[in-house]
Amino acid sequence: MKTLWQRLNSPTPAFWRKVRKVGLVATAVGGAMSAAPAGLPAWIALVGGYLTVAGGVTMGLASITCTDAPAAQQPS
Repeated sequence: MKTLWQRLNSPTPAFWRKVRKVGLVATAVGGAMSAAPAGLPAWIALVGGYLTVAGGVTMGLASITCTDAPAAQQPS
């Protein structure tokens, strides 16, 4: 568990910060689609639920990625 907190608090590479933002947008759009009025087709709410889950998983995975120390600096 200690390693997970260290990974969450360590710097995230630029690519994964962009991926995290895409996941945030997907979660927001999915949440809006899930909360759509009853007059819209049911598949919109279904797709919204999938987007919400996919965005949440994407944000979680992107948050735990971190930069590794170069191989020469890692202790043996």
